Amino acid sequence: MVKQPCDIKGLSIKVLNCHDSVIYLLAPLRYATIYGCSDATIVLGAVGKAFKMEHSERVQVIAAAKLICISNCRECVFYLVVNQKSLIIGDNHKLQVSILSPILNNTPLCYL
Repeated sequence: MVKQPCDIKGLSIKVLNCHDSVIYLLAPLRYATIYGCSDATIVLGAVGKAFKMEHSERVQVIAAAKLICISNCRECVFYLVVNQKSLIIGDNHKLQVSILSPILNNTPLCYL
């Protein structure tokens, strides 16, 4: 499925239970949520407020957002550009996280 930025109604998007897929969401968004995905690659453009990923396995994410929250994920790879400290909460295993934060140089992640 191919959509143009004008086709996305509202300011948020949710990707639920997506498996064995490659998804590009390049339209500017205010909020983005990924839930229950596995074996996927997801590319997010500018997320103005928050990007949240929960209960996913073996997902590769490339994203730019103001705030990122990762919860209960396994074997995922994240390439992130963020403006605030990121949250990694819950039961996560074997995550690979690469963060570029031009505002918060050398600021560590927040683990809760």
